[in-house]
This record gives sequence, structure tokens and C-alpha cells, in this order.
Amino acid sequence: MELILEILEYACYYPSSVLAHRRSPLVLADHQDVVGSMHYLTAHVPYLPYRDDDATPGEPGKRRVIKRLIFNITSGDHGPGSSAGKPRGTFKMSRTWLEVELWRRKYPGYKEDHKPTWWDHHNRMRELGDSPVVNYTEHYYHGYSRYRAMEEEEHKYKVGTWLLQRNVHVRMMNTDHDVVWDAATNELRDKDPRKWEEGVLDKNGKWTMGGRWQKNGRVANGLFIRELREGDEMRVMMRAYKNYQCIVGKCEIECWWDI
Repeated sequence: MELILEILEYACYYPSSVLAHRRSPLVLADHQDVVGSMHYLTAHVPYLPYRDDDATPGEPGKRRVIKRLIFNITSGDHGPGSSAGKPRGTFKMSRTWLEVELWRRKYPGYKEDHKPTWWDHHNRMRELGDSPVVNYTEHYYHGYSRYRAMEEEEHKYKVGTWLLQRNVHVRMMNTDHDVVWDAATNELRDKDPRKWEEGVLDKNGKWTMGGRWQKNGRVANGLFIRELREGDEMRVMMRAYKNYQCIVGKCEIECWWDI
């Protein structure tokens, strides 16, 4: 039985289920904030039963774990284009995007667990530089929102916020995106040119543009998957700078777990 499980794991043969989906168009527009925000979809991490095949008598077996999330998205961007026209149809200079907020049930000591350390703050400031549009992280789990005031609801608090997908810059038609967050795939390091759109880094690994534009408008997020807990709530949020419109036609979240 153990050999069979190893073979299935090597082949990435995982059962899956759709956690949430929405297929109604929604447009974030005409907001007065510098960066507007609108909720589109909510999904909850399900309860995954224990495996009994490797259990010690009288004790529960191994807990199944989530291996992958796949976000199937149709979205678009509308707003002012570049005067030169060069970023049109690319992810450079894109001012609209989708992100994932992770909300978790409160527990004793949750505030202390999510208090940033000095080293986290140092790394965050080094990443930001002079650009206000950096929204990724490779140093800590809480996403790029960790240095905002903690957001709370009556029974939940926000763990963090992560980039999901940038829209193609000023493209007339909506674009289909399949965003895969796999537990085995981590975000590339900042100096790796494969992480960025062409021209963001020069041949010496120096920044050449006014923003850090991720390759294909997204990044890998294995750490997010590995740290998910049962009952966590994922909220897909639409975001747009003032005078831009973020358009979402559909979003589906598919969850894969080990057998």
C-alpha cells in the first residue's frame, strides 16, 4: 500500500473538488480611493479526514493535506493607456489586479503570533524601494499586507494578502487565466529574471523600470498552500487604481489534496 501511495504521489494523482465558483460579471470602477477594492468570491478550506491505512491502533492516521489550488479566472483591465503604447497587451504598468485575502478564526495568542519582527520589517523595506506597487513576498507568510494595521472581524482576523493575478494592461477583450498555486513550488527570488516581465531587470540584475512587474502577472505561492488550515477563508478581491476599471467575468477555485 505504501508503494502505491508513493507512485500516486510521484504522478501527482490527487482527488479534487471545486470549493467555490462565480460566473457573474462584476466591475470595480468610479471609486474615489487611490486604490479601490471589491469582493468577488469566497471559499473555505474544507475538513480533510485522516488516512486510516497508516494509523497506529487506537490513534488517528495521517492527516490529508492540500497539494494545490487552481484559480480559473476571466478578467480584464480598462483605463488610461501608455502614451507610447508599449505596455499595452502586456502585464507591465497594469493598474488592476486580483488578490487573495486569507481570514482565520481567532485563537488565544493570535495577535502575538502575527506581530512583525524587526527582520521582517527590514526585508519588507528593502523590497519596496521607491515603488508603491510591489505586492509580493518571499521572506514571510503574511503577504504584502503585514505592515498595515491588523484587520479583524468579530470571530476572524486577516492573516494577510497575496497577489493572485494582474490584468493584461489596457486590453479590449477579457483574458482567461489559470493560476496554479502548488505546495511544491515556491516563489522565485527577486534577482531571478524568470520572476519578472522582460526588461524589468537588466543583465546585471538591476531594476530598470518604475515598477516590478511579475512574469505573466503572477507568482508561485507554495508557502500559502502549505500553511493553510481547516476552516480558513479565502476571499478573492478585485483591486484597481483610481481611473482604472477591474473587470471579472468569472472565478473558480479548485482544490487538490493527497489521497
